[in-house]
Amino acid sequence: MEKEHSNQTTTNNRYQYVSSHDLRRYWAHQLLVEHGLNTRIVMSLGGWRSFNSLKPYLDKPTPQNISTEMDKADWT
Repeated sequence: MEKEHSNQTTTNNRYQYVSSHDLRRYWAHQLLVEHGLNTRIVMSLGGWRSFNSLKPYLDKPTPQNISTEMDKADWT
């Protein structure tokens, strides 16, 4: 069964600053934290060679971490 995709555009200029690194990081976080996938599988799929390189994505963010990161991105 094939998923249907829609092509959407946005006028929100913040999206022009999203990098491939941001998307890869989000992808890893979603798989590891939100969906609980096996770390070795995510490493293999994402091209990471060590657990240390994935460590930043393993811990769930705290409200303080979220606030700090959003401040850095000027999204508050």
